[in-house]
Amino acid sequence: MAAMKNEDRDIETIARAEYATKKPDNIEMVDESPESRHYWIIWDQLLVKEGELYRRGRCDSLTSQTNLQLVTPKKIRQSIIRHSHNAVTAGHHGVKKPELS
Repeated sequence: MAAMKNEDRDIETIARAEYATKKPDNIEMVDESPESRHYWIIWDQLLVKEGELYRRGRCDSLTSQTNLQLVTPKKIRQSIIRHSHNAVTAGHHGVKKPELS
């Protein structure tokens, strides 16, 4: 995945800056893609952990822990979503949820 991340210019630009802990200036972002500019806007929600770029998600109300969402390269994003949402355990049980005895 590291190679794909380096090939994805949207992630690579922001990850490099985040790793260096220096937010790019407005002028540096003018020619960047809309996705890179989005990451620039949410800069304070991003962090690099063990060499991977994450976005801090909502805080879990039960544990008070922040959820981390891995920022994935575009090349595999749809595959990850498909695998996460098409699994047997994904989704809901419908209107008539079986009762547990």
